[in-house]
Parts: sequence; structure tokens; C-alpha cells
Amino acid sequence: MDKDLTAALGLSKPSFSSQICRVRQLIRILEKAGFIYRGGKGSHKVLLTPQSHATITISGQLGDDPKHYQEKEVRDAIRRAKDR
Repeated sequence: MDKDLTAALGLSKPSFSSQICRVRQLIRILEKAGFIYRGGKGSHKVLLTPQSHATITISGQLGDDPKHYQEKEVRDAIRRAKDR
């Protein structure tokens, strides 16, 4: 999982989708980056950072494959949280 976090934080440039295969792993990466699960409704999960108030909503069941746009949103949310 450390390789996933390294890639998510932009420290290396491997393809995000080659590293991650499930929605649960996207959530795990966000939690390691300081995001907290705030709740959600149905298959949507809302995570936020208390310091910067950056939020991201991830949809899909935990065992589903993430969409490409979700992987990009995770990268962007982590960058925004680091910049604030």
C-alpha cells in the first residue's frame, strides 16, 4: 500500500490505475493522507480533511473497480489538501 500512497501523493509517476484495483483502496489512500470518513448515503462515501476542509465524494461499493475520473479526483484532492 505504500507504493499506492507514494503514487497518490505525486512522488512517483506510475499509472494510478495500474496500482489500484478497488474503491476500498482509494478510500484507504485518502485516509492515509489525512482524510476522515464523514458518512454518506447509499454507495457514496464523503471524506474530508479537518485542517483544510477539502472534501471528496467517492461513489461505488467497496469492492467495485474505481472509475478513471475517481482516481484523478483522489490525486487532485490530496494535492489540494497538501497545498492548503
